Amino acid sequence: MQVVTICNYAKNVQFIINQIIIKTMDWDNIDLTSGYEREQDFLTGYSFDTLLLEISCNLRDINEKTVRDHCYNELNNRIREAKEIFEANLNNILKESIRYRNIE
Repeated sequence: MQVVTICNYAKNVQFIINQIIIKTMDWDNIDLTSGYEREQDFLTGYSFDTLLLEISCNLRDINEKTVRDHCYNELNNRIREAKEIFEANLNNILKESIRYRNIE
């Protein structure tokens, strides 16, 4: 009985800590006054390691055409996603840019 109570207490404390430390981001409404949210990448990196893993796991035939097609498709998807995030946050970006300029 005591162990269960301690575990439940620990879970509640961890939940509270997570709510305080790790803020869930709304990618359609980024808070650009938050240092954490401001530092997040909206265009994710794409390493050679990731590319090689995707090729080995996802491509049946590995040749110049399939690798190029896969890579270009991934790049286009990432750019499309970044554009969507940018467009959703354009007003926030404009407001913060003007505020930032007026501070300097």
